Amino acid sequence: MKNFSTSIASLVSRVLIAINVGIIFSYFGLWAIATQNDILWRADFTAYYTAWDIIRAGQGAQLYDLGTQTTYQLDLLDGGRFTDGVLPYNYPPYMALILYPLSWFSLSASYWIFALIQILILSRVLYLLISSARSRGWNRTEILFLAVVFCAFPPLFNSLLLGNFTLLVLWGWFELYRALTLQRDGSAALWLVLTTAKLQHTVFYGVVLLAGRRWKTLFLAFGMMVGLMIVTSLALGPTLWPDYIKLLAQLGSVFNQYGITVRDMINFKGLLVNLLGETYFTTINLVNLLMWFVSALVVAWLWRGAWEPQSPDFSLKLAFSLTLGLIFSPHSNVQDALFLVFPVFLFYMYLRQHTPTQAQTLGWLALGSPTILLISEFLLRNELPFHLPFLLMLGLAVWMGAALRRSGLKHVS
Repeated sequence: MKNFSTSIASLVSRVLIAINVGIIFSYFGLWAIATQNDILWRADFTAYYTAWDIIRAGQGAQLYDLGTQTTYQLDLLDGGRFTDGVLPYNYPPYMALILYPLSWFSLSASYWIFALIQILILSRVLYLLISSARSRGWNRTEILFLAVVFCAFPPLFNSLLLGNFTLLVLWGWFELYRALTLQRDGSAALWLVLTTAKLQHTVFYGVVLLAGRRWKTLFLAFGMMVGLMIVTSLALGPTLWPDYIKLLAQLGSVFNQYGITVRDMINFKGLLVNLLGETYFTTINLVNLLMWFVSALVVAWLWRGAWEPQSPDFSLKLAFSLTLGLIFSPHSNVQDALFLVFPVFLFYMYLRQHTPTQAQTLGWLALGSPTILLISEFLLRNELPFHLPFLLMLGLAVWMGAALRRSGLKHVS
């Protein structure tokens, strides 16, 4: 009977691997179709290019003026336009300043240059995943599953297709974790600063470091941020940072404007809007921010003890902390589900060492997740009052919380 079960499991795993490989190849086809139909301009990358174009034109001081962004973007698209006239650039000014040389090329050419950069980042993340798995004694089958599932994960394709910073920040998450486990404060500070490309997804990593009293890392990161602020202010104008903060506040309170579709968000706010309707959006926004703050306090409490990066509990606590941050993030689009790769990887490492049967369950769930997410996106999106990635995050948080509780009880006993 045991041999029969093993044979069935082996057959199912091979079928799922084949499906995932097929999904990976389908992404190339979809990318080619998007290119042929000339719809790549609808991607987030257009907002980035608009910011770079403004800087290249010597108008950097007006970078966060929506009127200026609209003018440059409409001129750039030459007849094409987004629903509200503009897809705003609402990322830190230093990201625009660093990457603005890409505006020396056409929109199409710079998109593909950025895509190549993304592929290089993807290669590095894959290397980090595989090397970390090998160092922990994973077998070849597990490593194959890891690589295939990551490449087939739909949010990865979304990030590559849209040409946004999600994969870049995920890379920063991995490198920051590596620097922390190796106790390299300077490197950790550098990677922490890099993750601020998506500021809302950096906060909980910062809370972890603050509660863990990693003062040297935080001091170095603060110094780097001050340096970036000075450089960008000198290069683009002294009002740039206040304008950036004002724009974030403005966009944080809009509903279905400027490319911000709250119903499509994979966070707590998106769930509440789908359940209660847009009439209560202002209240929902405040509730989500309150829960974000409460979750940050929970994370701070969790990290109040000794800082032990070599302890298995370190990975579990970090996975739980970052998952909470994703659930209650003020802004989280479908492609941001890519961030789940990191806490799931950490959680699997923990379960593999402590409860192998649960690790197998998580492995099967991960192996089937690309297919499940695609079915949810194309067949069930309008049938469910929630987005499946959010449900996955919520379930993972509960599972991780239970594992943390068991771990705490073991330490007490």
